[in-house]
Order: sequence, then structure tokens, then C-alpha cells
Amino acid sequence: MSPKSRFSADNGKSGEKQDFSSDGRQAVKQFIEANYRPERNIDEKEFKSSMQLEYELREMTDASVSTITSVMNELGFQVRYLEGKPYWVVYQSVF
Repeated sequence: MSPKSRFSADNGKSGEKQDFSSDGRQAVKQFIEANYRPERNIDEKEFKSSMQLEYELREMTDASVSTITSVMNELGFQVRYLEGKPYWVVYQSVF
């Protein structure tokens, strides 16, 4: 189940990914800020791994899991371990 992105990386050239920086850090940050919040109502809570976020970002940028992890930490998202695996606690942005 993938949320619809509110961030568009369309650069007017079909099939090309937006290149914000060499590691895609800016694209990751904009995507996360547009779609998720680190705090919200409990009803909107989701758990996402860095690999799941990498998959959601695949058509926008070739960001690595380490870049995603760095951005998520910078934005204040918390990690919870479920069955021994780390997941980000995220809340869908609702406008």
C-alpha cells in the first residue's frame, strides 16, 4: 500500500528522475516532508523501513538507504523495532 505522493519530481522529460544532488538527499527530504510527519494522531501511525521508503522514492531519485536514514534522523523521525527489525514511525500527512 503506497501513498500518493504530494511531491512531484517531474522535470518535463519523460522517464527522467529529478537530480537535486549527487545522492538525492534533497529529493528524499522533500518527499518525506510532503508525505509524512514525525508526530500526529495515533490513528494515522504507520511503520516504514528505510527499504520501503527507498522503494517509494524509486521513480524520483536513486537515493540510498543510508541517505534516507540520514534524512529521517535529521527530520526527527523515531525508530521502533518490530520483531527485531527497525522501522520508522511515520504519520501520513493529511491536508
